[in-house]
Amino acid sequence: MSKSQKKNKTDLGHVRNSVESIYIAVVLAFILRAFLVQAFVIPTGSMANSLYGEHYELQCPSCHYDYAYGATRPVPGNKPTIPSNAQCPNCGYIYFDAGQKAKSVNVRGGDKVLVMKYIYDFASPERWNVIVFKNPQNNRENYIKRLVGLPGETLQIIQGDIFVSTDEGKTYQIARKPREAQEAMWYVVYDNDYIPNPEMMREANRPAPQWTPADENLWDVLSKNERGIEIPKRVFRFNGSQASSAIKFNPGVDGFAPMCSYNSNISPAAGQESGRDICTDWMLSCVLTPEQDTPSQLGMTFTVYEDRFRAEFNTDGVVTLLHQSRTADPNDSKAWKLWGQKNLEPFTNKNSRLIALSKVDYRVVLWVDGKEIIASTDEQYDDGYTQASNLMRMRRDYSHADSKLYDWYLTPGIEISAKGAPLTLEHINLKRDVYYTTPRLNIRNNDGSDLMAKSSPQHSYTQKLFEAAKKHGKGWPKDNGYLAWGTFENPITLRKYPDKESHDLDEFFCLGDNSPQSLDGRGWLAAAPTMRLYDKDGNPQYQLGTVPRYNIIGRALLVFWPSGFKLPIVNWALVPNVGRMRLIR
Repeated sequence: MSKSQKKNKTDLGHVRNSVESIYIAVVLAFILRAFLVQAFVIPTGSMANSLYGEHYELQCPSCHYDYAYGATRPVPGNKPTIPSNAQCPNCGYIYFDAGQKAKSVNVRGGDKVLVMKYIYDFASPERWNVIVFKNPQNNRENYIKRLVGLPGETLQIIQGDIFVSTDEGKTYQIARKPREAQEAMWYVVYDNDYIPNPEMMREANRPAPQWTPADENLWDVLSKNERGIEIPKRVFRFNGSQASSAIKFNPGVDGFAPMCSYNSNISPAAGQESGRDICTDWMLSCVLTPEQDTPSQLGMTFTVYEDRFRAEFNTDGVVTLLHQSRTADPNDSKAWKLWGQKNLEPFTNKNSRLIALSKVDYRVVLWVDGKEIIASTDEQYDDGYTQASNLMRMRRDYSHADSKLYDWYLTPGIEISAKGAPLTLEHINLKRDVYYTTPRLNIRNNDGSDLMAKSSPQHSYTQKLFEAAKKHGKGWPKDNGYLAWGTFENPITLRKYPDKESHDLDEFFCLGDNSPQSLDGRGWLAAAPTMRLYDKDGNPQYQLGTVPRYNIIGRALLVFWPSGFKLPIVNWALVPNVGRMRLIR
């Protein structure tokens, strides 16, 4: 064989090997997709800020906080456009405000996620998992939401929290989130590392959030710019005093309303009750550094409805969690009830410590360096069902409610206090939990007609259920509009089928993290004809608002391609933002 023939044979061998490798890779990809994992693109912002759909990435002109804002309409040719009505979650400044020069911004694509298929054939779905499923209203669409209700449970959303019952609604308990899910669901209220420009906020007539000292001589929290205008500092200093002195948090224009910056916050979002949705599940954290070896103490206090919670951090290492009724005197040490105390390593000027107080899901926790040190028990702070229910009734009947109780509800408070030797505080950060709103069912079609008077393939099943309820004199729960599924005084009971043949009919309840703008189980009024709507005897089988087990595709595991960076030549974000690649919690 000549050299040229050998060379041609070798080249053909390389080509064949390359083709075989590509073929095997393609086959493996199809096998993985069919049996193990599948990639999905997040289309909307219903899971923001955990997951993003198409959005703008903005920086607030006032405080320079970076945030995402949903793109509500497609942009032809992916050309840069001007976002309208975007509002900073940190300081409340409107991105395009009076006198500000508008800037065009590129739309970023939705996050791409990997979903583990069939995982629930081997393990039961768990509450707070993020799952992908076929939309029960239209089986040609895939939805991604957080699973909050399991088969066999009765569920209600009350005052932003999830309450579940396993005895058909006789008793309810709060559904608490595991730490991994909670970390993904915190939402910024105010980060003192991003201080708003006071002149811009004043021009926009938007009060800025800030910490205000009771005694400016004891707290060094303000400085002046070259024009003599006071500006809050990023690092606070307590100058020292044997008497306790506090700084109080002023939340600014939106108070503690559960607004989401991914939406337009200029007016209340869908499902949000203006002036009455107030989120008081918080985490306050900061880095504490004593300046001297002389003893000192830092306190964090939350005042919420009828309760007051306090964490005390003594520089000798003693940390304490306390509680009292709001009617008690906070300056009376005897009025506080001890909920827990621990001895840690002393705080020193060479040993700055990250400290925090959280109150979420009717549980109060004192943290040091990211570790849970003291937590309230259910005996100390009950599961909250009675208090949350009373709050909802008071909100509904607020014109007739006890004025003092209602004022308390509207005026929660947060403060930091200190006494003893000088201290410095850095990275002061206040976050809130996801707050599930309680919207009303939308029984109107796009043309304004009554959904129950005009049928369609997706709505005929709903219409039959509605007419049957009227015929039997039951109707659907109504209070200033039809109550959404799983909300206060309209609980949803998720059916569980014990026999294996009907196992696929087990029902789950799913919600979006972006509660004010999520089309989720609370408001589904349609049912795809391809669903298993009726049993073998022709009786209605599918329950509106639920996700049957047979519709679940799998669990979302990883954001493998976050919306990325734009290349210089084209407008497409072809380079992933590696820093946002993460496991989905």
